[in-house]
Amino acid sequence: MMSLMLSAGISRSWFISRSPSFCLRNVPLVRVLFQTSVRLSTPLRSYCSAPGQHSIIFRPRRALLFVAGNDERKICKIPTLDADCVVMDCEDAVAPSKKDEARKTVTRMLDEVDFGRTECAVRINSVDSGLADDDLLAILQAKNLPSAIVLPKVESVEEMQTFAANLNTAVAEIEVNPTFDLFAILESAKGLMNLQPILQEIVSLSDMSPFRLAALAFGSEDFAADIGASRTSEATELLYARQMVVLAAKAFGLQAIDYASVDFKGRWQIMILLHNSCVRNTNPW
Repeated sequence: MMSLMLSAGISRSWFISRSPSFCLRNVPLVRVLFQTSVRLSTPLRSYCSAPGQHSIIFRPRRALLFVAGNDERKICKIPTLDADCVVMDCEDAVAPSKKDEARKTVTRMLDEVDFGRTECAVRINSVDSGLADDDLLAILQAKNLPSAIVLPKVESVEEMQTFAANLNTAVAEIEVNPTFDLFAILESAKGLMNLQPILQEIVSLSDMSPFRLAALAFGSEDFAADIGASRTSEATELLYARQMVVLAAKAFGLQAIDYASVDFKGRWQIMILLHNSCVRNTNPW
């Protein structure tokens, strides 16, 4: 994932989510936003899942800021940025040789840094990597636990069963009984084809596990690599998958989080990308 160094002295990767309102002020790198029926003029507030679905109150997540979990200096800058949500990353942003360092740093930063109003989440490694269990065991040693866990490369029902079992085991070893918001990231053709049963299984597992499914995200770069697609500035090669993510999120009453823009030249370029994406997805003809 590409990141941008700014005057604040922090490497930032920003994501835009399908939220009632959003602001482009000071947004260096954003996910292109799907236009939905939600009015963008709606005041910033938590919002509920769709009528007739399980009633869940979501906190606003207009932008997600990803920071490498082993970079203490950058994590300490987070309170000055006023982001809706920060994700301390133990996966793609961290080299294999730095995984253990990232776990220790994230655990310590959870207790030492006052993130203010910013929601704090942690992206663990994928289940099939064999590293997710160690990530969970380390993170749960913190006194101030993250409010959300970001699970990448979700591909099968079996992976979700393994994740739930590992999380239950890890939580059983601590004194508190937390409940985490879970962000599942779709990053492959297999994951897309299995999306409905995966989400159904996560919802079922949440009845007996310490998490609730809150958001469905799309990982564009890994998805494009998986299907052998060449990336374009218009991202038309990803349109079908992105629409499926939005539809699935809507059907299950989840927040939909779109992909990161890696081709940026400044604020106005980002605004053009957002506008074109909204027009294209509301009127593809």
